Amino acid sequence: MLSRPKPGESEVDLLRFQSQFLAAGAAPAVQLVKKGNRGGGDANSDRPPLQDHRDVVMLDNLPDLPPALVPSPPKRARPSPGHCLPEDEDPEERLRRHDQHITAVLTKIIERDTSSVAVNLPVPSGVA
Repeated sequence: MLSRPKPGESEVDLLRFQSQFLAAGAAPAVQLVKKGNRGGGDANSDRPPLQDHRDVVMLDNLPDLPPALVPSPPKRARPSPGHCLPEDEDPEERLRRHDQHITAVLTKIIERDTSSVAVNLPVPSGVA
C-alpha cells in the first residue's frame, strides 16, 4: 500500500505518488456510486420528475403564491416620558428659545485688518 502525502511535500512528489499508484493498478480507496431511483414507480406521480443536475426542495404545506404584501399602518411618534408638550405654546417662540446657532455665529465674528495683505487673483487663461 502506498503512503499518504505528508505536509511539505512538493508538487513533484505528489506527481511521483500518482504515477506509482497508476503503475501499480491498485483499486482506489473510494468508489463513486450513483444511486438509482428509490421511488416505487408512480408513488409520486403528481410531482414533476427531478433533474439529475439540480437540487429541488418540495414543500407540501406551502401555497403556490406568496401572500400579498400589505403596508403596515404609519407609526405615530410618542413624546419622551420626561418631556411634556404644551398645546398652547407658540412654535416660533419655542424655536427662538432653543435655536441659538445664528446668534452664536454672529457673536464669534472676528474682524481682521486685511489692508496690508496682498491679493493674488488668478491669471486669465482664455479658457472658460
